[in-house]
Amino acid sequence: MAGKKQVKIFLTAVVAIVFLILVILAWRVFFYVPSSGLQVEGNSASQTLADANGRDGVKEDSKTKTDDGNSLDEIKQVSAIQKKAGAKSVDGIVAGSRHFRAVFESWQNKTASDFAITDLDGKDHRLSDYRGKDVMVIFWATWCMPCISEIPELKKLRNQIGEDKLAILAISSEEPSKVRKLVDMIKINYTVAAANTQSLPKPFSQVQAIPCAFFVRPDGTIKLATIGTLKLNDIRAILDAE
Repeated sequence: MAGKKQVKIFLTAVVAIVFLILVILAWRVFFYVPSSGLQVEGNSASQTLADANGRDGVKEDSKTKTDDGNSLDEIKQVSAIQKKAGAKSVDGIVAGSRHFRAVFESWQNKTASDFAITDLDGKDHRLSDYRGKDVMVIFWATWCMPCISEIPELKKLRNQIGEDKLAILAISSEEPSKVRKLVDMIKINYTVAAANTQSLPKPFSQVQAIPCAFFVRPDGTIKLATIGTLKLNDIRAILDAE
């Protein structure tokens, strides 16, 4: 009897430990924010790293879903809002979005502060060197699930628009080795850098939540800054907006 009692106590302890581990893992996935101070904007990723590695855009139901996972009803509702606000304008696009919101509005139409970064391959990039083409400056992290879910959209964007028309600069404040591991794993096809974001000029140094993207016009002025996960159609609309 004593032996059975000891076994029961042992099994109860094991179950309790396993439950505690699961709670900790769930907390890290959905609520944990590293000491960088950055907050995560948006829900947890709807796609896995495997999706980011190429199996993105799969239709769950061809009758009710599009490639980016939105239902036809949702698209109709968003289109109506955008039409009312002016779909070709930046304000109209933001007004119809359910995935992101505008930030740093005071910087809109102002010249973006110049900065220089070095990408993971050792190549130097200066923002002002990209005058004459659109630029997306993206702040992200490997631990940010919404950032990971955005990667397939950016990969598709890179395949659709050449580097002669659009520069994509993705900046993480993490260690280069950690960023490189993820970049190689999911085969990111655009420029990625690991840099101390606090050393960048304003407004880039003021980013408090990710994913965050700055859209810089060919003349060097900021068209829009966003927080939240961007879909491919959102990005294309913003790039084409007046």
